[in-house]
Amino acid sequence: MNEFVRTTSLRVALIPTLALACCSPIEPAKDGSKENVATTASSVFDAAPASTAGNWIDVPYDPANFRCGGDGCTWTVTKAQQINYSYTVIGKTMIVVFTIQGTTTKSPAVLNLKVPGGYTVARRSDASPIRCYDGKSWVDGYAVMGANAAFLQLYFEKGALWPNGSLEVSGNLVLSVN
Repeated sequence: MNEFVRTTSLRVALIPTLALACCSPIEPAKDGSKENVATTASSVFDAAPASTAGNWIDVPYDPANFRCGGDGCTWTVTKAQQINYSYTVIGKTMIVVFTIQGTTTKSPAVLNLKVPGGYTVARRSDASPIRCYDGKSWVDGYAVMGANAAFLQLYFEKGALWPNGSLEVSGNLVLSVN
């Protein structure tokens, strides 16, 4: 799974979706072996199941992955509107990549996207940037990830209400998970 590249000044572990480098220069092994190669790369995978560590997993479509917060609002997403919703876990760190289209009613205050893979958020994180399209233009929104939460909270530009009708939201979020 890990592939090591030896250079004259340092060794770099190439891992799918993540590259780690030793910070201090070390001498290359004269016998061509991989001795003294940093163990950092293998330790990154210790907390994730061997079958998924560093691999991208597409989240199967499920309408329960999409909720909204507000009085009687709806966020309707069809299978075709789940353009991309995937994740990888490396150790206790999850990277979630998503592009979701859909329609809303009653101007929700927040859209909720399920944390994939049965994980929950380990540490609170506020104001991670996302991109939002309201049918006219792209604007910046933000995501909030509450500790122990099973859903990521997606907010429209400057915390304004999400518009009614068609929309799209995209993001690349990094979060610590339980």
